[in-house]
Amino acid sequence: MEFSLYEILDALGVRSFFPDHVIFGSDFLGDVCKPELAAFEKVFRQIGLDINDSADCSNVVFFEDSYKNLTKGRELGFKTVFVRSVTAKEESANCDNFDAVVDDVGKELVKNYPQLFDSPEFF
Repeated sequence: MEFSLYEILDALGVRSFFPDHVIFGSDFLGDVCKPELAAFEKVFRQIGLDINDSADCSNVVFFEDSYKNLTKGRELGFKTVFVRSVTAKEESANCDNFDAVVDDVGKELVKNYPQLFDSPEFF
């Protein structure tokens, strides 16, 4: 059984924090993938932000379970949320360099990192 991104966010209890127009899954990226800059540029074009504008980048909160992908987001100036997972273990990731680290995206994130939800854009 395959679940949509929205069904997953519902199951995690965080759907209400993410407006429909700012959620992007891998299907949106098409022939590019993270951590390629082109993947991030595609999302920024879609939401009307300039990836070369540090103010725009600082208003983005990027959730990811891949160390290499999240590291690229950090380099671009995004707020970064590292979601511990099997992927992270496989990459032997050191998650100390990110704005937030969570095991349970729903309850833990909202409780321990409310400042992340001050940003208008999420992906």
